[in-house]
Amino acid sequence: MGGVITGGQGEILVSRSRFCSFVFPIKTLTEVKDTLNRIKRQYPDAKHIPYAYVFDATTFADDDGEPSGTAGYPLLNLLRQANAERTLLLVVRYFGGQLLGSKRLLQAFKEAGKIAVTGTVWGRIETSTSVTLSGPLEQMGQLSRFVEETNAHIDNIHYNNKINVTLVFTRVDDEALAKLLGEGWLVVAKSAITRVV
Repeated sequence: MGGVITGGQGEILVSRSRFCSFVFPIKTLTEVKDTLNRIKRQYPDAKHIPYAYVFDATTFADDDGEPSGTAGYPLLNLLRQANAERTLLLVVRYFGGQLLGSKRLLQAFKEAGKIAVTGTVWGRIETSTSVTLSGPLEQMGQLSRFVEETNAHIDNIHYNNKINVTLVFTRVDDEALAKLLGEGWLVVAKSAITRVV
């Protein structure tokens, strides 16, 4: 699997307790907090909102007040089983007035989470690099050859008294880039781009 293209969701009822599950893609760790705050505003009467996420090498699980190990870790295990990346799984629980006990609670969170994970459309995570360059107008031919040789994609280009261009690479050839920079080009910005395809 990989990253989330479209997040799944599910809902189950267990002894009048309602469990609503959701999968969300996350681009940054701050999106986890933002998403949780949004869900808390959207479901203000929910008793608990346990969650788990996987973000690159970081994993985290929170039971949100449920008995230890009954909510967050089962959700995290579902994400691991799905080989999820950059993904948040949460379950909104409305208490139905009857205590379920740890075993039934764990099963309920696991079942609700599984519905959302199964309903998610997964894609492959692709990482590329964006490099913005500035160089002399008379070096347009050199730029064209560089783009062709490195299989770069021109994302944006402007001509003024200089050429300002943003190139996107699936893999940056540092040797070719250094050669181009020797021709009077300057790196204005460089950043990583992650997307799910």
